[in-house]
Amino acid sequence: MARKRRGSGVGALDDVNLMPVMSILIILIPMLIFAFKFHKVTVQEVDVPRLGKSKSAEGNKPLALRILVSNRPQEGFRLSYFDQADDSAEAQSQRKEEIIPMGEFTPDEEMSDVPPRYLDFDYPTLYNRISELKGRAKNKDENLVSIGANSNVPWWVLARTIDCTRFRLEGPKGGFSGPNAMQDYRLAVPIAEAQSENAPHPVLFRDVSFFLMDEDEADEDE
Repeated sequence: MARKRRGSGVGALDDVNLMPVMSILIILIPMLIFAFKFHKVTVQEVDVPRLGKSKSAEGNKPLALRILVSNRPQEGFRLSYFDQADDSAEAQSQRKEEIIPMGEFTPDEEMSDVPPRYLDFDYPTLYNRISELKGRAKNKDENLVSIGANSNVPWWVLARTIDCTRFRLEGPKGGFSGPNAMQDYRLAVPIAEAQSENAPHPVLFRDVSFFLMDEDEADEDE
C-alpha cells in the first residue's frame, strides 16, 4: 500500500503567526524598564568632629520627663525625670519621682450639676511642676515628654494632661494655687511670645509620646 508523503518542515514554518509574541514583547519591554532600579551616587559632606568634650561626655542627662496617669485618687499623676538642679553623679544616674494626687476643687459657675466640692485631677499643680522643671532644664531645646496611662483612663483626661505640657500660661508668677486654682487655670490663656530676651520660651514641650500600661506595670511602679 502506498504511503502519502508528508510536506517538508520548511513549508510548515510559513504558517507560524509571530504577531502575539511581538505584542507580548512590546508590553514587557516598558515594564522591564520601569522595574529596573537606578542607583544614584551622591557625595555626602562630612564635618570632622571637633576636639573637646561633648554634652553627653559631660554626664548631664536630659530631663526625660515622664508622666503616668492613674485613676487612683491617691496617685493621680506620677512624674519621673532626671533632676537638672542636682549635678551629683547619683542624681544624674537615677530618675527622681514624685506624685501629684487628685484634689478637691470648687466648681465654676457653669458647672451647675457638680457638688460644692468635687474630686478631680490636679491639673494646676501638674502645670506648675512641668513649668518649673522645664525652666531649670539645662537643655532648653528638649521638646519631648512621655505620657502613659492604663486603659481605664478616659481620653479627655489625657487631652487635658497634654494641655498642661504644651504652653506657658498667663497667670501668677508663683503658679496656680489656692482655693480658686482650678478656675484660674481654666481661664488662663497661653503666652503668645516671650516678654523679653531672658524670659522663658512660651512653648514647654512640642512633642508627646504615648505608651499604654497595664495594671501589673502600674503596681510595679509603686
